[in-house]
Amino acid sequence: MATTDNRAYAATRYGIELGGVQAGFLDDVDGGWISADVVNEKPGSDGVVHKHIGQVKYEDICVRSGATISDVLLDAVKAALDGTATRRNGTIVEYDYNYKELSRLNFSNALITEIGFPALDASSKDAAYLTIRFTPETTAFLPGNGSLNGTPADQKSAKKWLCSNFRLTIDGLDCTRVNKVECLTVRQEVVDDSVGELRVTTLKPSTLDIPNLVVTLAQSAAQSFYDWHRSFVIEGKNSSDQEKSGAIEFLSPNLTEVLFKLEFSNLGIFRLTVDRTAGNDTIQRAKAEMYCEKVAFSRVSVSDASAGATTTSAATTSVAPSITRPTLTPTKVAVQQAVPLRSGVSPLATPAQPVPSNPPNLRFRS
Repeated sequence: MATTDNRAYAATRYGIELGGVQAGFLDDVDGGWISADVVNEKPGSDGVVHKHIGQVKYEDICVRSGATISDVLLDAVKAALDGTATRRNGTIVEYDYNYKELSRLNFSNALITEIGFPALDASSKDAAYLTIRFTPETTAFLPGNGSLNGTPADQKSAKKWLCSNFRLTIDGLDCTRVNKVECLTVRQEVVDDSVGELRVTTLKPSTLDIPNLVVTLAQSAAQSFYDWHRSFVIEGKNSSDQEKSGAIEFLSPNLTEVLFKLEFSNLGIFRLTVDRTAGNDTIQRAKAEMYCEKVAFSRVSVSDASAGATTTSAATTSVAPSITRPTLTPTKVAVQQAVPLRSGVSPLATPAQPVPSNPPNLRFRS
């Protein structure tokens, strides 16, 4: 007799679709729940506080992706940072361990309201993740159709993205000894446009909240930062033409390919401190804090990365020039027979004595 398998799922995986297009697989998903406010009425003659449901609320959806992040999702991030973000319809698909579809979370008219870039540390071995928050107008949970999606190809061939693989450049500053960059979270301000006859609130994007750029470097290599701080903060030379531009490049494990790039405009230093808690056995560090007015995001497309890999492979497999080695001819060498040691002659002046094939029996004094 056939039975229904109602066992709990041991593990789940998540994918995302934007505008009906597969946008890659995710490492973590949270939110999207539907709730409502509870309104308490004034007690009546019966002395009971009656309650009812108020405005329906649709929670934000927070997704996290690492090395398997897709170009579709990266394009959405780029548009949000460029200030050209549009409302997007999408779906969070839940799979079991074998990538069989379990459920779907549909969201409509969502804006990207938060983009979080990981903290970077040259001594870290942790994987890096990009965090994206969607603020939808509505959400809906639906059961999955049970179809098999198969193991994603991009997850098999994805390059590991580590927090230690980065390169920072700022105009006119020595950043070669920067070992840490604090996390960067860009937030999109949203204005609610509520209409009395509608239960759904319309969202409109407002301004971007750009975080400060905070870096840590060896104090011995921070002279250029000290000079800029003295001129910009102490001497008051802080007009817009004294601001700087910079960039963070997120690198592949071989430290040669650029996966993503963040470009900063109108950087201005406002604080420079020294870690006084460092002991004698540690490197003394300086921390520089800079404001930023604009951030731009760019990525390396899959086709560009493939072309770069092909070029690198061709350069690596080039044939080395042949080397002509001299031919070695065996030469017979005459060996002189050992001469017994005479008295008065230094042992260093005599050739080494041959070891007899049958040495005599030796006795050792106890």
